[in-house]
Amino acid sequence: MTVAAKPDSSLVLATKTFTLEDQLEFARFSGDCNPIHIDPVAARRTLTGQCIVHGIHGLLWALNALLLKQAFCVTHFKIRFLKPVFLNEAIVCSYDPKNNRITLEAEGVVLVTIAVTLGTVTPVELHDEAPLTQPAQPDSPSFSQCSAPGSRSLALAGEPAIARKLFPAFCQTYGLATASDFGAASYLVGMKCPGEHSLFASLTGVIAPAANPYSYSVVSSDERFSLIQLAFQGKTLSADIEAFYRPKPSQNQPISQLRQHVSTDEFKSVRALIIGGSRGLGEVVAKLIAAGGGEVTITYHVGKADAQALCHDITDWGGTCTHTQYTAGAMTNTDIDYSQFNQIYYFATPKIVGKRTSAFDQAQRHSYQTAYVEAFKTLCTEVLSTQQPCTVFYPSTVFIDAIPKGLEDYAAAKLEGEEFCSQMNAQQKTVKVLIQRLPQLATDQNQALVENQMTDLVDCLLPVIRDMQTA
Repeated sequence: MTVAAKPDSSLVLATKTFTLEDQLEFARFSGDCNPIHIDPVAARRTLTGQCIVHGIHGLLWALNALLLKQAFCVTHFKIRFLKPVFLNEAIVCSYDPKNNRITLEAEGVVLVTIAVTLGTVTPVELHDEAPLTQPAQPDSPSFSQCSAPGSRSLALAGEPAIARKLFPAFCQTYGLATASDFGAASYLVGMKCPGEHSLFASLTGVIAPAANPYSYSVVSSDERFSLIQLAFQGKTLSADIEAFYRPKPSQNQPISQLRQHVSTDEFKSVRALIIGGSRGLGEVVAKLIAAGGGEVTITYHVGKADAQALCHDITDWGGTCTHTQYTAGAMTNTDIDYSQFNQIYYFATPKIVGKRTSAFDQAQRHSYQTAYVEAFKTLCTEVLSTQQPCTVFYPSTVFIDAIPKGLEDYAAAKLEGEEFCSQMNAQQKTVKVLIQRLPQLATDQNQALVENQMTDLVDCLLPVIRDMQTA
């Protein structure tokens, strides 16, 4: 295909709001079924806290848009994934002819850059378009296993023909084999190496027929930055890939191990409701109280399987634990009888993230305000209505003392929550609210690509539980 003259100014190629349905269809095409892309419940425990668009999905969409608007073909490119592309967010794809660069942006914030070299391509088709074997779950190797040098073959997966629906101009111009190669690169990173705990960083590619397709090798790795470099060879795509080995979801000790930290019957008088108790801080508090002879009821928002697993751990050990659904700020929590509890721990929280775009920041500000202020006020009102003595724990944050850049709204909401707690304690004596500014703890909230030193959960939370007994 002959390249047309370049335009004189930057051009918006396309706009799109990616949905979960889009993601599921791309996963069927590519075979990349990594949960961070298609499972909102699993994705909430990842570094991003929510589902993100496959990097190759965004790339193919952009190259398809470049063809539709400009009839330009790309022979060489380098894509960098600077920030994740979230679902249900308006994305703008633009082309800058002066720098030969495509960008994906959200409200002017650059998320992805694609440096391109324009040229002529020859379409290459697949001989067999039948659906291929598609693993249900990604491989989950360790970093050291991912880093092992050597060349490996790559069995393809997915349903190649779906590309014609998703990227029709691309498939017509480059051929289905090339589209499948892009899908295979996504499959390699998301399902094989690094696999389950992967995060695409960059891809430098050349589009040209190759003699020995469908293999990859580990070129280098750097554990300091959790970075792995791969070389991928498809039928028409040769690529150098950089991918991060992102942190695994945090795993807390089972109650059988945590029991050593408490005395038998230390908490036998405790009947605790732990809101947000299915994982993280709430999970540890539930296990410690149960290990000390107390009775616990944990709530979950969407992680029912997490809550069930925690209850089984406690009850199989011999403790008492039940679970119920709870949504902070909703009017559907009326089934909870607050009069049966003498302690309540409030760990309801959204994912804590820095600033991004005005729309994103506004939604995040609202989620902080709802969880840390409005929903907590509603809870306290309902507990007060029982006229039964109760002690409530409100976890605040040391970030109020030194606010990190980008977390101003988070700190402000927590401070407003603290002020309400102080008012509660000053105005009545039936419900006592215990406030403590917690440090950064080893939970899913504080995941980072570069490992940071975190305070141990038991060391931080066990004194809180003991203080709740005497508050």
